[in-house]
Amino acid sequence: MEGRQIEKEIGLIGLAKLMIKRRYILLFSVVSFISLACVVVLVPPKIYELSMLVDTEGTLYNLDDFITKIKEGSFNDRVLRDIKLDPFSEKISFTALYPKGFKIVKITTKKLRKDRDLGLKELQSLYQEIYRENEKNIDLKLSTMDRKDSPFIGSYNNMIMFNKNEIKAKEERLLIIDEEIKVIEERLPVLEGGYKKVSKQNEEYIMKKVDADRGLSDKLSNLIQRNTELLNRNYNLMEKIRSNITSLKTEKNSIMSSIRSMNLENEKLMIEISKINLPKDRADYKSTVLLRAPYVANVQTTLKKSIKIAVSAAIGFLLGIFFILILELFSKAKSELDNEILEE
Repeated sequence: MEGRQIEKEIGLIGLAKLMIKRRYILLFSVVSFISLACVVVLVPPKIYELSMLVDTEGTLYNLDDFITKIKEGSFNDRVLRDIKLDPFSEKISFTALYPKGFKIVKITTKKLRKDRDLGLKELQSLYQEIYRENEKNIDLKLSTMDRKDSPFIGSYNNMIMFNKNEIKAKEERLLIIDEEIKVIEERLPVLEGGYKKVSKQNEEYIMKKVDADRGLSDKLSNLIQRNTELLNRNYNLMEKIRSNITSLKTEKNSIMSSIRSMNLENEKLMIEISKINLPKDRADYKSTVLLRAPYVANVQTTLKKSIKIAVSAAIGFLLGIFFILILELFSKAKSELDNEILEE
């Protein structure tokens, strides 16, 4: 009778009523739903895999290359030790290295959406927001900081520009020195070849002079004397050329050392400027290192929790229906078997 009544109901409604009547099936469905919901909701969502370019001192770096350079110690000014940008979080965390040590710097941002397209749009506008916040922060700090520091900034900048001009002039001189060394060194093989040729000729004249008569001997003596004078001149000229090359190379090394010293001095001056520009109290200070054009790679969208719960409920309900059908099938088969036994 119960089976016929169920057959009169329409589809899922009948199955739902049967689930309610068969409480163990309802209990199984509820447990399935709760289990699925817990698994789906509690498993952490996929985070956007981010790549971005970081701008420091006007130079752009890929994020991975930038962090690699930091680990290699390529920067001696304040730099980022770590960047954590979670699109599902309201914080962007920076571990920044300042001249006086480590400091965690946080920037509050709008919470990014989990929807892929909206996430992309917000990421594209995020760096502009950070840039504006940094510029405003820097301007505010510079306008409120002790004015006695200001003259030092101008003085340091002038020293940096002077060093840069000197470095440029020295680099031009290096090019001239390299060209001079090249031209002079090309003359040496010719002179050395001539020197060896005349030396060999003199040896031959000396050997001939041993067995020569008086007239030929005097003639050979004159030739030997002339060649000896030529050898002396060539030798002095070669020594002068070698000395010039040594002097030019010494000057080159000195200029290169001077350029390295000036570059190092400029780096130190820039650090001093950064110390002045940085506030004394950095607790609420936004990092002066600016993010440029973050973009999303390998974005994996995730469902909202409400959608997850609805999907979990639907799956749990469908599992319940599946078990109802299986149990009803076995129940029907058992009834038919019992009827056959009774008929026999």
